[in-house]
Amino acid sequence: MTVVVETVAKELGVTVEALDTHATGSIDLRGFLGTADVSPHFQELTLTLTLTTDVPEAELDELKALVLRRCPVFNLIKDAGVDIREVWQVRPTA
Repeated sequence: MTVVVETVAKELGVTVEALDTHATGSIDLRGFLGTADVSPHFQELTLTLTLTTDVPEAELDELKALVLRRCPVFNLIKDAGVDIREVWQVRPTA
């Protein structure tokens, strides 16, 4: 996701001074441990992206949409049926 944000931002002429990505999720450990016949993949995942930029958050809709459409990992997880949620936080540059 980080690479895709940086790539798309460059294409759109959006300067991102800093980017932090953080993911949290939950799994049914029985699948991971092999103690039950349940899927070992994530049941839900929350991805938080914190961008430091001089572009107002209201003007980043195109960036967000393109990133979500083009990110291979995000789409792989989404296509697997995982309940995935993204949280975008925008901090102004100093």
